[in-house]
Amino acid sequence: MTNIFGDKGGIIVAVLLVLVLYLIFKEKKATIWFATMVISSLLINTAIKMIIGRDRPEIHRLAAFANEAGKSFPSGHSIFATIIFGSIFFICLRKLKNKSSKIALGILCLILIATVMFSRIFVGVHYPSDTIGGFLEGMSLLLFTYPTFIKYQEAAKKAN
Repeated sequence: MTNIFGDKGGIIVAVLLVLVLYLIFKEKKATIWFATMVISSLLINTAIKMIIGRDRPEIHRLAAFANEAGKSFPSGHSIFATIIFGSIFFICLRKLKNKSSKIALGILCLILIATVMFSRIFVGVHYPSDTIGGFLEGMSLLLFTYPTFIKYQEAAKKAN
């Protein structure tokens, strides 16, 4: 799980989700919102990493991750997992009818995000504060843009 949301794996996951949203579910507004979230998170994360410049932990790193490149804060994997699972949650939120389904999806998304965050600490490439910072950055971006996404979805509904 720790590499799925990295540079190559994350881009593949994002492209697949964009294709599914657009081609299968015909969710044009959701596709644009999700793609904007992915691109924004990559740009913001890169800028923050350059500004903060915190080095990765050097102790207790698993051998397979001994040469992990880049800076530590904030965790890009945590941001990306938050953007992906948070977007899925918010896109599905309006489509799910009963409260228990919404709660179950929310819990599942949080568990998946927490799993990615924990995995980055476990393999020794991030401090806990890096993953928390990544989560908070991703949630801030989602919560800042979600009202606009809803506004455009409602406007599209009224137009139809």
